[in-house]
Amino acid sequence: MIQVPTIPGIKITSSSDILSKNTKMALLLWAPSGFGKTTLAGSLDALTQKYDGKRTLYIAVETAEGGGAATIRKLGVPLYVPKDYSDLFKTLGYLRNDKSIGGVVLDSSTELYKTHIKPATLKYPSRENVPTRAAGVLTRSDYQVAGELTSQTFRQLMLLTTHEDPSYRKHLVVTATDQQKFDDDTERLIWAGPDLPGRMSREAVQMFQQVSTIEIKAEVIGGKRTTRRFLVSSTDGVLSVKDRFDILPQSIPLRKEAGDSSGEDLETIWAKFWLPAIPQTESSVLTKV
Repeated sequence: MIQVPTIPGIKITSSSDILSKNTKMALLLWAPSGFGKTTLAGSLDALTQKYDGKRTLYIAVETAEGGGAATIRKLGVPLYVPKDYSDLFKTLGYLRNDKSIGGVVLDSSTELYKTHIKPATLKYPSRENVPTRAAGVLTRSDYQVAGELTSQTFRQLMLLTTHEDPSYRKHLVVTATDQQKFDDDTERLIWAGPDLPGRMSREAVQMFQQVSTIEIKAEVIGGKRTTRRFLVSSTDGVLSVKDRFDILPQSIPLRKEAGDSSGEDLETIWAKFWLPAIPQTESSVLTKV
C-alpha cells in the first residue's frame, strides 16, 4: 500500500478514495421525448429508500402536458413543482442542508430553461431595446445572462451531492431532451447531446460523474420482434456521454415495466455495478436499510 504524505494544515487523501461509500450518484440523462427518461429517473426513489431509508424528491418543471406528466403521476414519488426560477433556486439552497431527502430528480433541465430561466433573464436590463424582447424573445446580450443563470442552477444541483458532511449528501439525476448537430456538407451526424443553451450543453457534461443517453434497439425474443431501451454511457465519438468512474457497461438493457427481471433500473444498476466498484474495505458498510 502506498503511503499518503502528511502536511500540517492540508488534508491529503488517496486518489483511490475518489469513489467511496460517501460518493453519491450524479447522473445527467438525456434522450428524445418518449424514450423513458422520466421512468428511469423516477426509479431513484427505490434506490434511496432501499439503501438510505429516505425518499427522493421529484422536481417537475413542467407537468401540465406530455407523456412525462402521466408517468410522473404513476410514480407515486414526493413531488415539487417550482413556481419560478427564484422559487427553485431558494429550494435547492434549502435542500443542501436537509437530511430528510435522499435523492433529487430534476425533470427536465431543457424545460427549466424554456419556462423558468428565460423569463428570469428578461427581468434583467438588456443592451438591445427591440420590440421582440417584449414578446419574450431573448436578445444577443440576454444569452450571456441566461447562460449564467443556467450554470448557477447546475452548480446548486451539484452541491447537493458534495456536502462536506456526508450525511447531507444526496443522489442526483437531471434529465434533458436531446439535440443533434450535422455536418453542413455531408449531413452526417457529428454530435448528439443534452438540449441546453449555448455553452451549457458541453459545460454540464463536464460537471456530472455520469452522462448517459437512452437508445431504443430492435430485438427478437421467442421469434417475435420487439424493442428494448438501453442506457448508453460510453461514447462512439458522436454521443456526448461519459462514465467518470468507468464502472458502467457500455450499454445496459432497461426494464420495460416494474418487475421485469431482464432489464435494469437505477436501483439495480447501483447494486450490480456501483457498489461492487467501491473498495472492499468500505463496501461492507453499505447494506440495505
